Amino acid sequence: MMKNVVLGLLLLLVTCACSKDDDFATTPTDAGIVGRWKLVETRVSDGATTHNVDVQKENYIVTFHDDLRVEASDFTCTGTYSYNPDQKWELGKGNTEVVFKDCATDKRSPQSVVGSSNLNLSDDNTLHISYPNCIEQCTRVFRRLK
Repeated sequence: MMKNVVLGLLLLLVTCACSKDDDFATTPTDAGIVGRWKLVETRVSDGATTHNVDVQKENYIVTFHDDLRVEASDFTCTGTYSYNPDQKWELGKGNTEVVFKDCATDKRSPQSVVGSSNLNLSDDNTLHISYPNCIEQCTRVFRRLK
């Protein structure tokens, strides 16, 4: 009996410890930035070294809708966004603007998508969001959710 309890607990532990990569989309899509995205990593450079930090445990989710509405984990209301994928990177200028008007938040994330930023897709399911005023790398990496 005790052996079955121990085996059951061990099986539960192994199952819970496995990553949930199956929550991420893997098939090609032509949706662009439209969809649900989870923050998985931040990349910051001091000029000599790039530091990659796994931030999946923060469970920061952002959803870009095709009607230019946006939702984010750190805001309780729906915001709006503008996105120009054809705009080339230029210091101080972003190709995306996210606004949450009349929406207070008491838990704004340091990784928040609000404000001006540069968005680019490295593939159909990986989104990079960079601050436009960074000379060195300061990127948030999101993966598309199913």
